Amino acid sequence: FTIDDGIPQSSINQIVQDSTGFIWLSTNQGLYRFDGSTFKKFNKIGNNNISVVNSFTQLNNQNYAISDMWNLYIVSLDNKFSLLYKYKINHQIRDITCINGNHYFTTETSLLTIDENLKVEIVELKIHKILSMTSFQNKLYLSTEKGLFTYHNSKSRKISSQNNIITMYNDNNKILYLGTDSSK
Repeated sequence: FTIDDGIPQSSINQIVQDSTGFIWLSTNQGLYRFDGSTFKKFNKIGNNNISVVNSFTQLNNQNYAISDMWNLYIVSLDNKFSLLYKYKINHQIRDITCINGNHYFTTETSLLTIDENLKVEIVELKIHKILSMTSFQNKLYLSTEKGLFTYHNSKSRKISSQNNIITMYNDNNKILYLGTDSSK
């Protein structure tokens, strides 16, 4: 699809499909839901206007997490978003993953967790600037400017000094691929 086909803008931050089959587009002009033929814009969460949407994920059948530059919103969706919780965050959310019903979000310096009861915990990690996160064999892997770390049972552990890992891919818990920005 292009703008001529109805996509609201050409710059898309994230694309997610929810459990009902809707496609969601996080953009710099708001959040859009595509039903297969039309796009519907969602630009309000309760009384909060949202414009730049960095990330969006479904937490369970009726609740979602949405982030803009400085806030994480936990919402329910009927025909519109109803605000359940709003949290200030120190940087924009970079990555989202889920392990056993718990959702994990990273910012540049923090790890946010949302459990099945929608309880949010914000952990300030002392492991330098976070570049990427993924889950692999029920553990979180965090690449940073100072190496690769695991996070499990509320503890981080450095497992590699490789400091140029910028992306990671989990191949169905069989192989963890690491992408770097150099040949080092």
